Amino acid sequence: MKTANFLPALAIGLTSAITVGIAAPEAQAGTIYSLGNHPDGSIADPGYGLRMDNLLEDGDKYTFDFDNALSSMTMVFDEVAGTINISGDAYGGADFNARKGLGADSDGYKDGTTGVASFDFDYTGLTTGSSSYEAVAGGGSTGTGSMSFMGIDFDLRAKADGGGNSFYFATDHRGFAGLSGWGWLEARVDNGDGTYGDWIELGNGEYQDWLFTAEKVPEPTMTLGLLAVGGLLVSRRKRNSEV
Repeated sequence: MKTANFLPALAIGLTSAITVGIAAPEAQAGTIYSLGNHPDGSIADPGYGLRMDNLLEDGDKYTFDFDNALSSMTMVFDEVAGTINISGDAYGGADFNARKGLGADSDGYKDGTTGVASFDFDYTGLTTGSSSYEAVAGGGSTGTGSMSFMGIDFDLRAKADGGGNSFYFATDHRGFAGLSGWGWLEARVDNGDGTYGDWIELGNGEYQDWLFTAEKVPEPTMTLGLLAVGGLLVSRRKRNSEV
């Protein structure tokens, strides 16, 4: 389509979209955030947004890089309902501490331990709108979810810290001025038949916890949605007229 004809055709497309009753998609409840690695991960490099020590009960410290090209982690915060969902995929493996440079893959993980993990985790009953935090989750019963990694499915649950809370969402955490999410987890193997392994034990200096940054994803406007629909209809009509 020539540029000179684009605006008139687009206007026709928009009129057609309205005429046939095409509506803009309903907005998803809650605010969507894109998640990244926190700059103060204590065993980086590689950087990570989640640490799951002893995940395969092999004594290794597993971390998951939310900034990796194979990763896409998001969080949906519904302040009205008092819920948070964390979901997506993240690349990771056993952190070999790449600075040693011995026996590790080029990405800094222990040989043969890497893969893309999938997550789906929910916090409910959040306390929101306090002066110190965007959201706070209470004890372990307020957070449950799942994880799949290296062909193994895991059942996850939140674990309370010494103050009785299991997750925080706030600014200015550990030297990062923006929004961060951090909290503690427990994992066990899901056998897929209604049975589970024991909750994985952690030794001194071992942790399973979120530690990520969060950046709000801009909401698409109705105008942009209608422009896309109008342009699509115009394109289809042009192709049909040329057949």
